Amino acid sequence: MPATASQVGLGIKTRLQTVSGLRAFDYQPDALNPPVAWSQLNSVTYHGAFGSGDVQYDLTVFVVVG
Repeated sequence: MPATASQVGLGIKTRLQTVSGLRAFDYQPDALNPPVAWSQLNSVTYHGAFGSGDVQYDLTVFVVVG
């Protein structure tokens, strides 16, 4: 079973948190206090050929620095 969009967002957040000094979110924060990063889901494409159930996520990662 493929990961959900929420799981992918949390995974990206977890990896971004490994950057020293960077605050990471799995959503766009209300106030931007640099340095900050978050991912945004643009689209989801479902591939159901042969019952594979593959899912493709198109995401953009935003990074704001001072």
